[in-house]
Amino acid sequence: TGIPSDAFEPDSSVYKTIVSLANESVNGRMPREDEIAEWQGQEWELYLDNLPKSIEASQVLALDSRYKLSESKDYEVKVSFLQRAISCGCKAYYSEVEKTLKEVGRMKYLRPLYTALVKDSGNEDDKVFAKRLFSEARECYHPIAQGVVEAIFGKHM
Repeated sequence: TGIPSDAFEPDSSVYKTIVSLANESVNGRMPREDEIAEWQGQEWELYLDNLPKSIEASQVLALDSRYKLSESKDYEVKVSFLQRAISCGCKAYYSEVEKTLKEVGRMKYLRPLYTALVKDSGNEDDKVFAKRLFSEARECYHPIAQGVVEAIFGKHM
């Protein structure tokens, strides 16, 4: 199983550039327009997933102010952005988190957002918020998705 030890090692300059840009955010650097002009959803996801855990709420706000990631129609990007907002305690996006959890029932989006609320943020208010959202949206989720969210709560609450 896995990749053979003698397999070709992929080398992507695009990947390296995006990860480097994400790492530079610790210094408050945000990608310039010319650096992101060609980015699609996958590039934004890679960037957001590689932002340092120590990113400040003010940086998340500035990033969204410039690139409107919280308004993305691409749920992969939107959920990655909202996860990051939750993890750094940026409460400005909690109404968008609520809206997203109430309108989207796919586990691939539910799991990371509920996990961010109950585990990653480390905030008791976020756990209460997550429980309230789940009680309000539960019936809209597939029974398997309901079970997954309940398991997240059982593990982290």
